[in-house]
Amino acid sequence: MAYAILAGLPPEHGLYAAMLPCIIAALFGSSMTMVTGPANAISFSVLALLAPVSHPAEARYAAVVFTFTFMVAIWQLLLSLFRAGKLLELVPHSVVVGFTTGAAFLIMGAQFPSVFGYQQTGSMGSFFAMLAAPFSFGIGQWSWSNIIVVLVTVLACQLSKPWNRKIPYLLTGLLLGCLTAQLLIWHGAKMKMVQALPAIIPPLSSPNLDSNLLYQLLVPSLVMTLLALTEALAISKAFALKSGQAFNANQEIRAQGLANLSSSVTSGFPVSGSFNRSAVNVESGATMPLAAIFSCFFMFLLVFLCSGLIPYIAMPAISGLLFMVAVSLIKVNDIKECLHNRIDALIFGVTLIAALVLNLEWAIALGISVAILSKKPFVN
Repeated sequence: MAYAILAGLPPEHGLYAAMLPCIIAALFGSSMTMVTGPANAISFSVLALLAPVSHPAEARYAAVVFTFTFMVAIWQLLLSLFRAGKLLELVPHSVVVGFTTGAAFLIMGAQFPSVFGYQQTGSMGSFFAMLAAPFSFGIGQWSWSNIIVVLVTVLACQLSKPWNRKIPYLLTGLLLGCLTAQLLIWHGAKMKMVQALPAIIPPLSSPNLDSNLLYQLLVPSLVMTLLALTEALAISKAFALKSGQAFNANQEIRAQGLANLSSSVTSGFPVSGSFNRSAVNVESGATMPLAAIFSCFFMFLLVFLCSGLIPYIAMPAISGLLFMVAVSLIKVNDIKECLHNRIDALIFGVTLIAALVLNLEWAIALGISVAILSKKPFVN
């Protein structure tokens, strides 16, 4: 649900994107343990890449996202047809690190309207524009009840991390954040809450094949395809090497394409491999794709039984969770590794600055361009 909000969609779309796509990827992929669904940088990239085309406040935004997801699926299926797996594995690691680090700061900035209680107007702009926005409204206009809920959520997440295997720390943070929100509302505070789910079963959707829209989404969908596949292949390969299982890049690309195709027709958005959920899957003892498939059925059952509690979830608590998600994207060791080599440091720096100042589209393009111009050998 938090990832759907990150993508600019109503929360229920996050649940839809985690259902059928996860099952499809598990059935057709080469990985025995990778879990496919909404992912942090991928979800935010949807909002960032679609900003020039449509705004979440527009009625057509959801339809644009479905079309965008459909195009990503088509590109992925075409790449699998031409057996481009080895080429995608050659994207420099420093580009990915720079991109995800930039996305982490942008995710934090995107939460400011919910944290400080003001209405976002127009596109998000650069990270520095996001940073300045709360101060343009004046401290006196800030919603201190929202700020308290965010702080409680983040603090609860941090303090409960040591017990994460027994009780997920994000769940602990959400529960305490929502409890704090209810106490503040009881004392007269006003706070935005998550709306009740309109439907538990994903409603069917269809892409808009208008030629003008398809043209507008051409470059953004290519960027998303590259990003989503790079992440999925890296996760799948890492877990395959760790467990000694076979890894087939082209089979995984085809599975991701089919997963995104199913997402586009079941009211979802672009999906990819999720490192966090895959790691939990492995730590729980999973050795077969059935584990991911069963998790989808259990999630559906949980949502069915607990859907009445969803309107009690406070949006500032969701923002607190997304702050934690953003922090998890900043891999200090990976950044240090990039900075040890001058060429890697240059590629990382250009990608990061482009993400913060320009947009995520340019970040990927400039990062890869610098890598090619520097003649850095692409290695797996």
